[in-house]
Amino acid sequence: MSIFEWTPIYETGVPAIDDQHRRLMTFVNEMFDALVQGHGEQVVDRILDDLIVYTKQHFEFEEKLLERGGDDDIDAHIAKHRTLLSAVEGLQQRRAAGDIEVDEDTLELLRDWLVSHIRDDDAERAPAVMRGAGH
Repeated sequence: MSIFEWTPIYETGVPAIDDQHRRLMTFVNEMFDALVQGHGEQVVDRILDDLIVYTKQHFEFEEKLLERGGDDDIDAHIAKHRTLLSAVEGLQQRRAAGDIEVDEDTLELLRDWLVSHIRDDDAERAPAVMRGAGH
């Protein structure tokens, strides 16, 4: 079962970025599956930790491509990355403090964040990313 399905509408035209976006979706789906199957909070926390590490790597990779591609508004995109990462890290911190539980609403928030990032932010930057990737 999954909360998020990859469709061609999410494709940026850069295979490496699309692969990374698929992996980010997989993390959200893995957390959903862990919750539905009752695997416990430790499993959800581990997946959330992995999601954050991978998100940092993805953003760094994407930012390098934007820089190489001569994106004229790279600073604004980097700022969006920092804001999104801060929100997910805040979720992780609240989880560690026992202030919140990861539930379906939380996963829908993560899914919506990822959809917005891919469809709005990354789609707008796709030409510079493609130039940076040598396409």
